[in-house]
Amino acid sequence: MPAGILVLLCSFETNAQTIPNSGFENWQMAGTVEKPSGGWVISDEMGIQCSPLSSQKSTDKAAGDWALQLRTSNCMGAGGTHEGFAFITFPVNAKPNYLNFKYKSAHAGPDSAYVRVKMTRWNGSKQTLADTYYYIKGNKTSYQTISLPINYTATGTPDTAFIEIGSDGLMGAAQGNRIWVDELSFSNTTTGVETPDNISFLGYSVFPNPAAGKISVNMDLKEANRVTVQLKDLSGKLLIQASEPKQAGFQTINLDINHLAPGLYFYTLIAEDRSQATGKFLKQ
Repeated sequence: MPAGILVLLCSFETNAQTIPNSGFENWQMAGTVEKPSGGWVISDEMGIQCSPLSSQKSTDKAAGDWALQLRTSNCMGAGGTHEGFAFITFPVNAKPNYLNFKYKSAHAGPDSAYVRVKMTRWNGSKQTLADTYYYIKGNKTSYQTISLPINYTATGTPDTAFIEIGSDGLMGAAQGNRIWVDELSFSNTTTGVETPDNISFLGYSVFPNPAAGKISVNMDLKEANRVTVQLKDLSGKLLIQASEPKQAGFQTINLDINHLAPGLYFYTLIAEDRSQATGKFLKQ
């Protein structure tokens, strides 16, 4: 995604958990291309000259009149193959537990489309409270309903939400990869499928909990993967990070936490395919 893009929505009025133009029903012109209104930014308004367009409105929708379709395309202004993407930044004043959405997908290559939700707040500096991805592989010919748990790794109520959707993660992107997305919403209870069908972590835990000098981060992996473990404090500051290749099945990463002060900490497991899982433990 091009850097240095700032989307200001100071004058946009929104409820605590309302996503602007969440059903992609309203569209406006941005130069020579059409994009969802309400503060959404799309790849084709960046001047990357995609043919066919990498971001379009589609009548293949879950509800209403339109959905958002993103496509990995040949983009001369980006030097060749490039993902289609859309993102939005908007204010919130509540802490939703789920991002709900509906999607279809058609894949021409091995890479994953994705939906990302990031929750932040200003606390003297920008603090990330949650940054969660949902990765989509393979073909889904009918709309799937997803309730993506928002994995908070720091305490506090967010004041800003960021949602991003892409047709590829650009790790072997293939022209023709497509995703259709519709009916976005926040909620505090699940309205769909809570667990992605491609998630790497079938189970995970920390032992002992509470802990004193060392912990074992245990995980049950669906397939072989390189796993990164991050430990953060309540403010979201990264304190420890370790990364190891692991085989499928029950695996463990051991961490020394002797130097940490007593208190509550969060841990995040990140697989090479970027599946994530988050938990917490108490240091005595």
